[in-house]
Amino acid sequence: MTIHVVICDQTLSGKLIQRLSLPIISTRTTLQQLIKERVYHEIEQLSKHNIISNSLFIQPTAMESLLNGYAKKNIDPELEYQKAINDFQRHRYIVLVDEYQQTDLNHTFDLFENSVIQFIKMIPLVGG
Repeated sequence: MTIHVVICDQTLSGKLIQRLSLPIISTRTTLQQLIKERVYHEIEQLSKHNIISNSLFIQPTAMESLLNGYAKKNIDPELEYQKAINDFQRHRYIVLVDEYQQTDLNHTFDLFENSVIQFIKMIPLVGG
């Protein structure tokens, strides 16, 4: 059974950057699997519709933007997924699932129809 969860990208101050619906097949998952499904879904949507995204994860490099504009036809999903995992491990964003912070990529938790997953972008400290 597929459910849909709500993904919210936010700033630390709570400003909404992007909100999207993500179809999930398994209601029991890990943060690592959730990030993977989100990245792959976003790339599929961007490739299919060639739309500009405010994605926390999928950002073109300067060279890609120069050569292709914002078109995202040849994005490597596995590379973007690895970048997203690396960013989580480096504390560049935190994740709340139904208001509970997830700190372990491999911890298993349950999702429900319309569960809210917040990806909160952290602000790097100057000099730190």
